[in-house]
Amino acid sequence: MTENQQILLIIKAAIFELPPTERASVEQAAAELRQVVEKYPDGHGTLALALLGAEAGQ
Repeated sequence: MTENQQILLIIKAAIFELPPTERASVEQAAAELRQVVEKYPDGHGTLALALLGAEAGQ
């Protein structure tokens, strides 16, 4: 298993452990973010999402 696969598994496990209403909120947010990323298929949406993730970790 690659490091990226391990990270994805850890994140999915953390989401699974949330109460159902919180899990639904995370899933809804993820669906909305996927739509934004898909709106910019040239990679700019993914780059913007990475920027937000890095900013959130500061």
